Amino acid sequence: AWSAVIKLCSILPYDAQWQTPDGDTVLHLVLNLDGEPPLEVLDAILRAYPAALFHQNTISGCTPIMTAVRRSSIGVFDLLMARCRRPCARLLHSLTGLPINVVTRDVLPFVGSPLLLQNFCLETPLQRVLTFDRHGYECEGSTIEKMKHLLNAEPQALIGPRYGRGLTPLHYLLLYRSRYDTFRMIFDMCPEAALAT
Repeated sequence: AWSAVIKLCSILPYDAQWQTPDGDTVLHLVLNLDGEPPLEVLDAILRAYPAALFHQNTISGCTPIMTAVRRSSIGVFDLLMARCRRPCARLLHSLTGLPINVVTRDVLPFVGSPLLLQNFCLETPLQRVLTFDRHGYECEGSTIEKMKHLLNAEPQALIGPRYGRGLTPLHYLLLYRSRYDTFRMIFDMCPEAALAT
């Protein structure tokens, strides 16, 4: 059955854009299945519809990455994070032919990241992982490893969009007295975060 999905993604890529009435994309659905899909299937869906990473459903505003926070292994999470990295100025320069200073000044500030999108509870994927970590919710794979992947792909997520009472993820860590190993990992990865508190 998975081989049929891969084949359909290559011959009918438009089908990867299909949505349920609740706004879940094919990627949402595959990530919500019991049992993990092969990485090749996820890769085929993302090649057919790369914008699926940005798509928020209409029930909770969750993106596929927010679904993957709880349901997916580190391998699947790593594949999704690799697709979330923002392009660098040199890559955009080579793809568009625009001068590097124009790309840096006029294009890059408008290139978004699905890792900074918020669901209807105003959580980003990083804030969602922090919530699971803090409350000890069952989560497929290590929450610390998922935080590392998120911060490697989007360092801005640590001080990025605010939620709840105007809290950044860093505020959340401090306010709710998160675990020591969570603090340690974040300050090891982002030493400048200590100055932002």
